[in-house]
Amino acid sequence: MGEEVLSKLVEFVESASPIIWETARRQVAVNLVQSTVWMILCAVVAYACIRWSKHFGRKYQENKRGDDDIPALALGLGAAAAIVAVVSLLTYIAGMAVNPNYYAIRLLLGCAQ
Repeated sequence: MGEEVLSKLVEFVESASPIIWETARRQVAVNLVQSTVWMILCAVVAYACIRWSKHFGRKYQENKRGDDDIPALALGLGAAAAIVAVVSLLTYIAGMAVNPNYYAIRLLLGCAQ
């Protein structure tokens, strides 16, 4: 039922104003590219945080003073936040790639993102 209503709405918007519909579809493609770039950047940050936290963890085990555990903890939390961002962006990207019409309609209705 919902998919039928959605397809009728898409047909109406396409026939009523093809320029607006095409612009909304292009904006969905732009959002897809932007989200992909942000996902890649978050993945790089997560990787760097994991590498540096391992480095500080090794230093902590070597000297046992405890002055390197705070940076390792902060970097670990940063890596966890970046991983959550990557997963969130990945699901958003998958949704836009599979059903761009839905996101175009949301954009036209003002409920985008």
